[in-house]
Amino acid sequence: MGLFFYYFTNFADHFILVYSCILFGTYFLLSTVSAFDIINYMRRNSFIDYRDILAAPSAPSISIIAPAYNESKTIVENVRSLLNIHYVNFEVIIVNDGSKDDTLQQMIEAYSLEIVPYAFEEKIGSKPIRGVYKSTTPSLSKLTVVDKVNGGKADALNAGINVSRYGIFAAIDVDCILEYESLLKMVKPFMEQTESDRVIAVGGVVRIANSCEVNEGKITKVNLPTEMIPRIQVLEYIRAFY
Repeated sequence: MGLFFYYFTNFADHFILVYSCILFGTYFLLSTVSAFDIINYMRRNSFIDYRDILAAPSAPSISIIAPAYNESKTIVENVRSLLNIHYVNFEVIIVNDGSKDDTLQQMIEAYSLEIVPYAFEEKIGSKPIRGVYKSTTPSLSKLTVVDKVNGGKADALNAGINVSRYGIFAAIDVDCILEYESLLKMVKPFMEQTESDRVIAVGGVVRIANSCEVNEGKITKVNLPTEMIPRIQVLEYIRAFY
């Protein structure tokens, strides 16, 4: 038994050492490749004025789809933040995924919503849609609220895609705060694509907003979280997204 334990611990020590070396080497290689790619990206984009995209007639239209479930405490401010995105042509689709609180009622009251007849093709299967709401305020014409039977986040996104009017959609959490020019930067690869080099999807960097100062749906000051677990989450997001 003692000999078995000796060989087992010896194997475990060597396995952990080899695994750690491979893991460190992989991260080092990825970090090196990423550093060169970021430098090239910044060099290519240093001469770009994103206001040109706003004025470009070829700028693609985008549907922002955000599932919401029991978000009554923050839903009004979150929707306002999404409507303030700096882009030429977009729509915001909030999918109320069968919330058990007053999430839908909060939006109806804050944005003067009423249920409307809305024709769409169900290209992707989802739980039944109970109603589609639009605002009676002309300045809020970009906002569409979908009320459906609860089916989970993926099912809510499917319903939002069915209702969406545009060929490109951005799937986000309803409590996300998009940066001022995020859509301008993310749509740029679609405008640069060619027949031989097609763009299927683009992604952005996700950061933690804990302890940051938010005013009217915009982050005005970035702070590091004060609690330990959110700080560890910040490190994990840096590792995953950078």
